Amino acid sequence: MYYDTTNTFTGSYGTGYNNNGSASGAGTAFVKQTSAAYGQLLVDNNNHVAAASSTPIRRVGRQLITGVYRVSGSQWRIEVANNPWRKTDAALDWGVDGLMVDLDASETSSPLYRIVSNTANTITINTSDNLAGVVGQELIGVQTFDRLTVTRGASIDFGGDRVVILNP
Repeated sequence: MYYDTTNTFTGSYGTGYNNNGSASGAGTAFVKQTSAAYGQLLVDNNNHVAAASSTPIRRVGRQLITGVYRVSGSQWRIEVANNPWRKTDAALDWGVDGLMVDLDASETSSPLYRIVSNTANTITINTSDNLAGVVGQELIGVQTFDRLTVTRGASIDFGGDRVVILNP
């Protein structure tokens, strides 16, 4: 849910789920002010204890960079080992496009880049930075939230991404 200036919603976010008495992965809601940099992720399983990591979040993971190619003046394609992702498909909401990535997983002060699109083993990003030297490093997805709330039996899985919570 996105809102402009003030969140005037007075109801509750019904994210919990019950599958005929069997606990399953929790429901999720994302709430963000349109102008804010980050939003709040709510994960709630309505007091039904689910299996560990039963709510997977779309993620980049930690991957070895095997190739870097300049596609155009400011567009770069980063290749990784194996095939960790589904190709970007807007109609099916597949891919890791829109997520943030750090091209040096060994530390937390390097720049973050937004993924524009991806194939099974490449991500494309736009930057004026020279990325030629990142081959051999590991990249990692970075998920940043203003707040993250995981409650009532929920178990969330970020698949190895770095999770940053600004207001825990």
